Amino acid sequence: MSACDAIVAASGTVTLEILLLDTPMVVAYKLSPMTYRFGRLLVRLGQFSLVNLGFFSLVNLVAGEEVVCELLQDEANAEAISAELYRLIFDQEHRRTQMSAFEGVRKKLGNKGASKRAAALAIALMEKYD
Repeated sequence: MSACDAIVAASGTVTLEILLLDTPMVVAYKLSPMTYRFGRLLVRLGQFSLVNLGFFSLVNLVAGEEVVCELLQDEANAEAISAELYRLIFDQEHRRTQMSAFEGVRKKLGNKGASKRAAALAIALMEKYD
């Protein structure tokens, strides 16, 4: 992924991996029509607070703002995806803007070694209550 000029990614943890590799991306996601309608109904009823932020990619959710272009359902079509990829590859200002925003997201994610810190905490708790 780090060798790519830009990536089309499905929404999920892979977007954070791509961000850590400093590769520009567009996030596209399509659900089955029935699942999408059900999800929209739940959003309208206020059941999902994350969706109220207006984002579905982890990069944008962590950032709290639009860092990467998100294309959902009917927006996730060949024309829209290729247009955004074109911008990411050939519009250097657009590319720099996205990549500089990646730095802020990385800061919010914290330093390397989270799994080691979590394991050490788990061990400490087990020893405390052993």
